[in-house]
Amino acid sequence: MPAIIGRSKYDVFKFLLTRMKDRLASWRQHTLSDGGKEVLIKAVLNVIPTYIMSVFRLSHKLCLELMKQVRLFWWRKHGKLNYVHWALWNLLCHSKKDGGLCFRDLEAFNSALLAKYAWNFQELFQRGLRWVMGDGVSIHILKDKWIPGISMPLGSRESADGFDRVADLMDGSELVRQGRLDNPVCQQCGVDVEDVSHIFFRCYHSVQVWKLSPLHSDFLAHPSSFFLEWCDVITGVSVLSEERKSILVGLASFCLWAIWKARNKIIFEQTEWNPLVVVNLALTRFWEFVNVHKKCQLVIHPSKRTDAPSRWSRPVHGVVKCNVDASFSKLSQLGGGGAVFRDSSGLVLQTVIFKSFVSSSVLESESFCFSRAVFWARMFKFPMVCFESDFKKVVDTIGGVCSSDVSIVSLVSEIRQELQYFSIFSILHVRQQGNRVANALARLSKISTSTDLVLQSLPLLICKLVELDLLDVASLRLSFVVVFNEVGRKW
Repeated sequence: MPAIIGRSKYDVFKFLLTRMKDRLASWRQHTLSDGGKEVLIKAVLNVIPTYIMSVFRLSHKLCLELMKQVRLFWWRKHGKLNYVHWALWNLLCHSKKDGGLCFRDLEAFNSALLAKYAWNFQELFQRGLRWVMGDGVSIHILKDKWIPGISMPLGSRESADGFDRVADLMDGSELVRQGRLDNPVCQQCGVDVEDVSHIFFRCYHSVQVWKLSPLHSDFLAHPSSFFLEWCDVITGVSVLSEERKSILVGLASFCLWAIWKARNKIIFEQTEWNPLVVVNLALTRFWEFVNVHKKCQLVIHPSKRTDAPSRWSRPVHGVVKCNVDASFSKLSQLGGGGAVFRDSSGLVLQTVIFKSFVSSSVLESESFCFSRAVFWARMFKFPMVCFESDFKKVVDTIGGVCSSDVSIVSLVSEIRQELQYFSIFSILHVRQQGNRVANALARLSKISTSTDLVLQSLPLLICKLVELDLLDVASLRLSFVVVFNEVGRKW
């Protein structure tokens, strides 16, 4: 294959014609039968340009000249220069059952070889492509991929209420056109015309849902009037990690679905609006979706220490966050540790001080305490847990980012097996300031008994540190809202 392709493909690939002529000149054509010629054409002559044709499209002129050499070889008899073409070559290219000889049309064969690339990438394209929203007439609500951040269709069944296309969800005027509503005014508040932005964002009832949801941003409750721009902002928030962003998109999508479902119940079933019920429905369906499609998925963030969060942050609704830390005395060769379990509101659910144990290094102590934290998370029957540690090597080792030290190979293996118990879990690296409650518990382990101690009441020091974490969360939330509002003003 030539290394450089110029402007004239005919000149570049003319060597194929020369090669075919040389091969024909080396054959004693007068001794070959028709069957022998057929075999040589299919097994030799047609193969000469195949590799080049699988990468480049040959010029029309070169394809004609190559096929001309094949035709001359087929019709020439006993070395005579004068011979008759008894049939059109196109007829000989037909299959034998159609009266042909299965000879190749080289130009069509060239196109077929190049089309194989598109065929090979078809599945990849189908997996990554999604609809771009226009009027929504061609997009099926359940069968097509159209929601940003959701990589699969929402379902496959037909809609029972006649709402099959995204266009049916656009605004109240569509319902008026279908004869389902007498007027397009919002049936919930009776204040404004019911379009997509009013239903999901501007209506007083929808605003209540957004404020009660775990998304915690006034910007989400008061977005631009353009729904698609709101989706672009939700999927393009740069201040969040990829895991947080995927959770944000998922929660926002299910909140939209729950608002729409509640709105239909008000109109068609005359039920009352309860924002708490709407939020709980969205959260329940979201975690059901996660459990089905991301069963036992380990989420690791092998980031640099400078990228690790410096403050404690609340987990999303339904997830318990476990902060774990260890202590180690080089003099006595003893280790200890502790773990604290908190919910999405920052409420302490359980605290455990681990028993003292013999250890040879900080790495071994941190790994052992992490295994105890996983053990107690199972004992407390928490199905979805986010584990945080300020020792980066443990996080990276358990996640397979770096190889295990010889001293902790068995511990890491046990931890990975124990983690399969949880339906959803993640392991994150956090700075020491964001892990200060667990750090204080680890220091208390120096005076603990010979068994793990589950605290029934929290010491005053621990209570103060928990309060500091909640204050950090409040200030972080304020800055998060400011970021969103800044993005909103840029629209």
